Amino acid sequence: MYRFYWNTPIVLSPHNPRVIYTGGDRFFKSLDRGDTWTATADLTKHIDRNTLPIMGVPGKDPMASKHDGYTGYGYIVTIGESPKMPGVIWIGTDDGNVQSES
Repeated sequence: MYRFYWNTPIVLSPHNPRVIYTGGDRFFKSLDRGDTWTATADLTKHIDRNTLPIMGVPGKDPMASKHDGYTGYGYIVTIGESPKMPGVIWIGTDDGNVQSES
């Protein structure tokens, strides 16, 4: 099962209008305007959000913002293709990973 962020990035290649990139827990690429897709392995760190401290409160302790509607942790939140080099992609996740695909 794939995980997607509320504001999942969808990016069109500045070099080829047929190429589309999107991200969830994986990086997805379509070479045919979205008819077919390929996906990478999971690019996130698999951090359990319920174990993270929030504003100094340990994750295992009760807190007001723990169950704030956010469904998980570890999504691709930004994708950028190099404006100079087609196919060089930078991907950022909300758990701190920065990936490069080419």
